[in-house]
Amino acid sequence: MNRQREQQHSLPVAPAPAPSPSSAQRANSAVSGYVATRSVAGTKTDTPLLETPQAISVVTRQQLDDQQPQTVNEAFRYSSGVVPEPFGTAAHYTDQYMKIRGFAPDIYLDGLKLPPFSSTDPYFLERAEIVHGPASVLYGQSSPGGLVDLASKLPTDRPTNEINFGGGTFDRLQTSFDLGGVLDKDGQLLYRLTGIGLTDNTQVDYTKDQRFGIAPAITWRPDASTSFTILANYINDPGLGIYAGLPSLGAVLPNPHGQIPTNFFVGDPNYNTWKREQTSVGYSFEHKFDQVLTIRQNVRYSENTMEEQHLYIPGSNLALSADQSTVLRYAYLDNISRKAFQTDNQAQLDFGIGPIQHKVVAGIDYLNLDIHETTGNSLALGLGAEPSINMFSPVYGRAITVPPIQSAPVTRSDQVGSYVQDQMKWNQTTFVIGGRYDALSSASNDMVAKTNSSQDDYAFTWRTGLIHNFDNGIAPYVSYSTSFQPQIGLSHAATQFAPTTGQQYEAGVKFQPVGFDSFVTTSIFNLTQQNVLTPDPNFAGYSVQTGEIRSRGAEIELHANITRSLSMIAAYTHLENVVTAANPTTDTVGKVPVGVPADSASLWVNYAFKEGKLTGLGLSGGVRYVGETYGTATNVWGVPGFLNTPSIVPSATLFDAAVRYDFDKHWRVSLNATNLFDKIYVSSCTSGINCYYGFRRTILANLRYAW
Repeated sequence: MNRQREQQHSLPVAPAPAPSPSSAQRANSAVSGYVATRSVAGTKTDTPLLETPQAISVVTRQQLDDQQPQTVNEAFRYSSGVVPEPFGTAAHYTDQYMKIRGFAPDIYLDGLKLPPFSSTDPYFLERAEIVHGPASVLYGQSSPGGLVDLASKLPTDRPTNEINFGGGTFDRLQTSFDLGGVLDKDGQLLYRLTGIGLTDNTQVDYTKDQRFGIAPAITWRPDASTSFTILANYINDPGLGIYAGLPSLGAVLPNPHGQIPTNFFVGDPNYNTWKREQTSVGYSFEHKFDQVLTIRQNVRYSENTMEEQHLYIPGSNLALSADQSTVLRYAYLDNISRKAFQTDNQAQLDFGIGPIQHKVVAGIDYLNLDIHETTGNSLALGLGAEPSINMFSPVYGRAITVPPIQSAPVTRSDQVGSYVQDQMKWNQTTFVIGGRYDALSSASNDMVAKTNSSQDDYAFTWRTGLIHNFDNGIAPYVSYSTSFQPQIGLSHAATQFAPTTGQQYEAGVKFQPVGFDSFVTTSIFNLTQQNVLTPDPNFAGYSVQTGEIRSRGAEIELHANITRSLSMIAAYTHLENVVTAANPTTDTVGKVPVGVPADSASLWVNYAFKEGKLTGLGLSGGVRYVGETYGTATNVWGVPGFLNTPSIVPSATLFDAAVRYDFDKHWRVSLNATNLFDKIYVSSCTSGINCYYGFRRTILANLRYAW
């Protein structure tokens, strides 16, 4: 829960360029407009983006308010380097269903890692950030593509009060509130209370998306040097609106019966259930002893329980009938409980030695994760398929057999990491270097499957970077960073798998024009992940660690408050993601991983009338382009009639729009539409039998009262 206040150096530094309107920001503060100029996520210190030699994307609260994303994934639709919804309408399942530079990211909330398959509501956030590229040097085990750090709404000394009522397509109804301010006359106690409730029927028959959540927080500031904030969060999702994949024949490829309807439900309303409950409580403590030493401690305990029963189409061509109208279905159940305790303890030193200013952060963090899971899968148990279903004329209410429990693993894992980083500034040049050592242990015991295992991993990661600020606001940079991720399991020789490792070279230019409220980041990168598991060519059912994936490309992202009325966001990504090593029998070497477009781009423009008869009116429009992707690991469909046809999932160009009107300082009415022209498209495929439709047109009307 790491949202530090801006630190002041104890020794003078060279004069900085003339500030732009947004230069007075703090990394934890609300941002006016779309331009953020500081970040905590990239360095664990409150640092200007112009002094951070790594690409970082920031989605401000203003952007969230204007675009009204309903998931964290949707919040990054206008960011570079991101595939925000590779699984389309399944994005409500977890915030992790996105890709950064071709890899699935880890998700952090207030600087601490969220348990797997968590979901945070965008309304609870002050901002959302992406650190592009490896970040293990500060966070430990993490994806080589980058990580997402979400910042909670925190107590404020300015009154913040609003309540919202809304509704929209698919019978959506929702309400939310956000309250905050000072509790005592001395201004030492501050509070924030945020809540949300929603329900809708989604675009797929017999599915519901439901959420009820509340997030209280209270801050005690006994003096200007000390802050203690308690944060809690409760989210109950009685309905997650999850949808199974569909065959490519009918979703992407021709089917004699036409296109599979986007509202087709693979499951059965008498069987399918999918719900989740999340609870967390923790605190963030900071004390500044003097102009040199600051200490921080961030602690959180969280629980995440999920119950699911669903029917799915097995990943085999045999699942589809000869006439391509009917599919086999198998039953699956999974009940899982995750409990996590974590703490991050930091000391920050700000000092100067000669002409060089140092900002040193050193810390020790700890993560404990306990997982209890019970699963049943009728296919894995060899029980046979459930009643098949016609995709074009489905009949529901069939008898479904609940599969017996086949496994019940209890897994405990512990990670301890120690890190140190020095940000050295000489005149207008900043040099960053840091290192980290991690020790991880995990143990699993399954009383049903009669198996048990344990594993220990150790890793050292580091990074370095250099960035120079010219007086005109241009800041070129270079950096090198590394990552690791544990892999649980054993080879045929009973040798435990080593963690994957990642290395990235990155260079770029950041630009913050003097006197103009905008920020541009351009970057090129070459990223490689090694030790990727690939099927063992000699022993079926086992894996070896000879796989490698390379990701290289270029990104550009622009945020600009052009005038008091006009603001915009633009992004473009070119990505070359390819498998460079694997078991030759898999036929994947030189192939592009599924769901990763070579090109994507977006543009969002907002105009707010500030004077004249139209004062109070705001208009926004956006366009998103997602390029072609491959739908199978071998890059050919491998399905009847299209065995060797390239598995191209077509590109999609989508339009969004919004209109709002402020009657006065209290009342606002707004209307947001995504996929305005209701384009039917497939977000991605992961095989010839699993394709995922994207969101149809969604309209949300909202009435807000603020005081």
